[in-house]
Amino acid sequence: MAVIRKDDNTFLGWCGIKFDHSSGKYDLGFRFFKKYWNQGFASEYANASLKYGFETLKIPMILGRAMEKI
Repeated sequence: MAVIRKDDNTFLGWCGIKFDHSSGKYDLGFRFFKKYWNQGFASEYANASLKYGFETLKIPMILGRAMEKI
């Protein structure tokens, strides 16, 4: 899903849950433009996405992965 800042409708990036057909599992992903890093947006939207996935969609397990910052 697109992440839009409400104050000024600025597109910050995206966040959401996707289903990987090859593994049969769901995972959480997000990407934000670098100028919006370290402002809490990823945490806020990741938490909202997880809540939606577990409570509304009733997904039993959602994977999260991290890449090493280079």
